[in-house]
Amino acid sequence: MMLSSSSSTGKWKFNVFLSFRGEDTRGGFTDHLYKALIHKGISTFRDEDDIEEDTDISSDLSAAIEASRIALVVVSENYASSRWCLEELSKIFECHHRLGMTVLPIFYELRFGEHNPNIQKWRQLLTKLANLKAWLLESWTYESEFIEEITTVLWKRIKPTLKVTQEHQLVGINSKLTKLSSLLNPNSDEDVIWVGIHGMGGIGKTTLARVCYERIRDEFEAHCFISNIQENFETNGLPYLQSQLLSRMFSIENNNKDVEEGIAMINQAVFRKKILLVLDNVNCSDQIMGLIPHKDSFGNGSRIIITTRNADLLSNEFEVKRMFELEELTNEEALELLNLSASLKPNCLEHSKNIVKIVGGHPLALKLLGSSLRNKDLSVWEYVIEELQGGGNIHDKVFKCLKVSYDGLDEWEKEIFLDVACFFKGKRKKLVEEILLDCGFHAKTRVDRLIQKSLLTLSRNNKLRMHDLLQEMGRKIIRHKPIQDRLWRQKDIKNMVREASVESILFKSTKKVVEFPISFSRMHQLRLLNFHNVRLKNELDYCIPSELRYLKWKGYPLKTLVFNSEEYKLIVLHMCHSNLKQFWHGEKHFEKLKYIKLNYSQKLSKTPNFETIPNLTRLELEDCTNLVNIHPSIFTAKELTFLSLKDCINLTNFSTKINLKALEILILSGCSKLKKIPEFSGNTDILLELHLDRTSISSLPSSIASLDRLIVLSLTNCKNLINISNVLDKITSLKKLKSFGMFEARKKKTKAGRRRNGRARRERNRTKKKGRRRQYL
Repeated sequence: MMLSSSSSTGKWKFNVFLSFRGEDTRGGFTDHLYKALIHKGISTFRDEDDIEEDTDISSDLSAAIEASRIALVVVSENYASSRWCLEELSKIFECHHRLGMTVLPIFYELRFGEHNPNIQKWRQLLTKLANLKAWLLESWTYESEFIEEITTVLWKRIKPTLKVTQEHQLVGINSKLTKLSSLLNPNSDEDVIWVGIHGMGGIGKTTLARVCYERIRDEFEAHCFISNIQENFETNGLPYLQSQLLSRMFSIENNNKDVEEGIAMINQAVFRKKILLVLDNVNCSDQIMGLIPHKDSFGNGSRIIITTRNADLLSNEFEVKRMFELEELTNEEALELLNLSASLKPNCLEHSKNIVKIVGGHPLALKLLGSSLRNKDLSVWEYVIEELQGGGNIHDKVFKCLKVSYDGLDEWEKEIFLDVACFFKGKRKKLVEEILLDCGFHAKTRVDRLIQKSLLTLSRNNKLRMHDLLQEMGRKIIRHKPIQDRLWRQKDIKNMVREASVESILFKSTKKVVEFPISFSRMHQLRLLNFHNVRLKNELDYCIPSELRYLKWKGYPLKTLVFNSEEYKLIVLHMCHSNLKQFWHGEKHFEKLKYIKLNYSQKLSKTPNFETIPNLTRLELEDCTNLVNIHPSIFTAKELTFLSLKDCINLTNFSTKINLKALEILILSGCSKLKKIPEFSGNTDILLELHLDRTSISSLPSSIASLDRLIVLSLTNCKNLINISNVLDKITSLKKLKSFGMFEARKKKTKAGRRRNGRARRERNRTKKKGRRRQYL
């Protein structure tokens, strides 16, 4: 997890700004240092722009320097000969004096005793830098140890400002941390220790594990916290979790879908290393066995923390001896948490004590009750106490608390809550609001209200989250309805009584294709559908109902989509890995359709006239290997902001001009038969990213110079692309140029040309010498 100091202080956006001479160290030392810093959890800014000379540093780069706490200046042999580097350094010292930025030089492969004009030059120009305490590479035998020393020192500098959670707001956390620490024995390197944290849902297992992880993680060679394993396992599968572990802990990219290969890679990566690994919310042995190799693989001093509701899973199946059962808060702690959540008024104190007596010390229940009672008068408190009274075990009492929070919602808020519990959990907030608004739910303000009441939370990337207990409650409410209108269980889908009442269906089969005896033609209220590896009994059953807004069907089996009316309300169409040959028959008008994603539909050979989809904003047709043409109307789509045709290896024909006034990102990477990029019209003026990697283009369109907001240009492995400097010089906004492989090809051709020229020159010299000999004779 990336931690930035701004998360705690609000002052810095980056912990470190890297200043370096690209041609000296970009592909070697600086790249290794950057990756080590990121891996350590130190947010680092690295300028990706290769175009340095004859330009001033950009305002964005200047802003990045000002937003950084520490500047690492890698002084290499040619650093001082770059005007760009010296301007950058001038800005760094300005921030050093004005903002208190720390400046740390690294002298890379400089020989101070040699008579080198460059050294004298930087001595004169960089006196301030040379007088600072610095690292010298020549003092180290191994570069890897040098980098490790730098990252360790930096981590110790920034660690005091790094906190994910405000511990002072976590009631009762300190005593629990003390007990957990004694089980972990973090100061001992004698053995590998496993600790299980177990307890009922909502009791605080994840919070405790997270705070402990943040406190001790820098004592280990590698560390990783994988949250909500149960949900990710069910949604994305074990290979996804394996890739998350390898990426976060070791910066190893793993796109393999084979579980056994993933286990082998993890086993190799952790071998004899001292690591800290937290697996959060585990509910079956497959999840542990797929992420943790044999115990003997870990180095001494390693610590593995697993949170679960099922204590037997750890103690019986994995023989974990050190188990920590997380108990409820004490009465004092419970009262403190309730009062904090409710912003308690003095006249409600006795009522809050009564609630604690009834509910006990369950943190989630108390927090939700407090949020529901905030700024409410005494009559509401009395009503809640009356609702909570009665017998039952702790699970029944917690459910009552959650139900009280739900009952306090208005009817639209209840519907949105149930939609998230049964369908939208983990989806982006903006998309959910867009779809629900079209369903008439007035979603924006109501989703925000659910977040304020702690019934929903937002992830870092603005996805809607919901606690497992709240999801269970929401789904329990649906199951107790006389007629279920939201379905997610296989048996309920197969045995649905009234198809006409169904509003949403969510079912994913991760192992084999499941066949359902249902027909969409009778589902007149169906708004939301998400299938994975599902087929229906008859072709006629596939007719898409007119009320459907969200259609996601991974592995859709038919060759085309079939609709049962001329009225279309679709907003989202996701059909990855489908058998589609074309979108649909004939010309249909989709006024509301905004998001289309048909990646890996390798039989797709025809696209529709996009003028019939006037509000299309995002189109993804990646790895559609049978696609030769794309309808030219896509290049005049007025609302399109994102277009990806990545790895469409047979795509050859394109429009003569791109006229997309809203387009921000265009990805054509891997279109290996694409030899020419169309010209950009004057309207395509807000393009931010252009990805042309691995295409067969030999030149860039001259109109690319008019893209005055372009910040990313990716030309990796464009082997046929040679001379681009005349175009690049005109793109003033460019911040990141990816050209690996392109310049390598140019270098090879240049070297070959030099060899040819050298041979010709030597031949001419020999001829001249022979001529002179004749004259002398």
